[in-house]
Amino acid sequence: MFANIYFINVRALIEKLQDGSFGEVDALKHLIIASIIAGIGLEMPVTVGFYGSEPNGTGGSLEISMYVSSSLVDIMTFIVTGVIIYYGTWLLYQANSKGDGKNFFLRINALMLPVFIRILIVSIIMGLLLGLLTPYFSDSTPTIANAIYSIIYSVLDVAIVIAYFIMMRNHIREVASCKI
Repeated sequence: MFANIYFINVRALIEKLQDGSFGEVDALKHLIIASIIAGIGLEMPVTVGFYGSEPNGTGGSLEISMYVSSSLVDIMTFIVTGVIIYYGTWLLYQANSKGDGKNFFLRINALMLPVFIRILIVSIIMGLLLGLLTPYFSDSTPTIANAIYSIIYSVLDVAIVIAYFIMMRNHIREVASCKI
């Protein structure tokens, strides 16, 4: 089941794609695994809320709760991300066409998994750092901390999508430029 699946090793995958030994079934496996991972969700429609309280004057505490958000920042992030995905996919197709123009879907599906895994690792690290730093954004007003968190999260979210398409474009160009 996991034969010929490249979770992280893009270089070995590129070599298989260049020499033609990576087939449609292998690409299908990559697509299925990447779709499952994406379906689990890097993009959850959840916002973290921060609520400070000081019970009986004995010192402060910070409650963190999660709720579904429909803020303007979240809506704008959704729209911008959709536009980036549309144009990013189109640019991937153009990058392949400027090379040998062959096997676009095979290449994109095969490269998707290792590039996605790399982006996932970076996203997890960035999310953990953001989660650790968020309570320090504001000492007094949870609303400000929440707004700062939302904006930073949205910028990072868009940056991750852009990074994905840049990495994919670079790898598609490399594969499409092979001379076989």
